[in-house]
Amino acid sequence: MCIYYFSSDSKEIHIQRDEILNESLKYVHEKGWSMEAIRADINACNQPTTREVLFYNSYDLVEYFMRDANAKMMT
Repeated sequence: MCIYYFSSDSKEIHIQRDEILNESLKYVHEKGWSMEAIRADINACNQPTTREVLFYNSYDLVEYFMRDANAKMMT
């Protein structure tokens, strides 16, 4: 689902980053664990390329995946 609304609220930005990262996972199989996977989701959702500045590097995607997987194992 590609509906992203960005606000200046720090907590909201983290939630929105996680939404983008979650959707970016579907591009990992073809783009790898890279910024290209994140860019592919941003482009697929017709978001401005300026959204890319929300991410430091491709480790953000790996870190999100690990955090999400750990949370799922705990439930």
